[in-house]
Amino acid sequence: MACGTFSRSAKKANLLTGCERFLLSKEEAEIIIDNMVKTVQSERNNSLRRAGFSERDCAAISSAFIYDGFFYDIAE
Repeated sequence: MACGTFSRSAKKANLLTGCERFLLSKEEAEIIIDNMVKTVQSERNNSLRRAGFSERDCAAISSAFIYDGFFYDIAE
């Protein structure tokens, strides 16, 4: 899914480039993204465990949720 100026680049900086499409300022969009990141980080294992995932399963897929590269700058 294309989310910003840099198409499908899965980076916070790319998501912020598309904030006007949603009638948001960059600051508003950043707050929303930061809150979403916090929610995913704090709730993902509980949600997965409720869905029947084992601790081992949760650990195996943990890097698929919020990976370090999400916070990197975009190389133009």
